[in-house]
Amino acid sequence: MIFSKKAALKKFFKEYHFPENSVFLDIGSGDGRVLKVFCESNTKLSAIGIEKAYIPFIISLFTTRHCNAKIFRADIFSPHKSSRGVSP
Repeated sequence: MIFSKKAALKKFFKEYHFPENSVFLDIGSGDGRVLKVFCESNTKLSAIGIEKAYIPFIISLFTTRHCNAKIFRADIFSPHKSSRGVSP
C-alpha cells in the first residue's frame, strides 16, 4: 500500500481544473483518503473508488461516508467476476 501525502493531494486538486460533470476515478482506492481529499476540494463533482482488498474497502466506506463518492469492491483484472458495489 502506498500512502499519499494529504498536502500534496490538496495542492494537486486545487491547481488542476476538472471540467464540469467530471467523475474522478480512483482505481486501487485503498482506504479512500485520496477520494476524501478530492471530494473536499471539488464539492460539485463526484468520484468513484475501486478497491479489491476487503479491509481497505470497508475502511474507505467509512472514510468517504460524507463525500459524493461511490466505492466498489472489485478486481478489475477479473472481468468475469461480479463486483459488489456499495453506495454509502
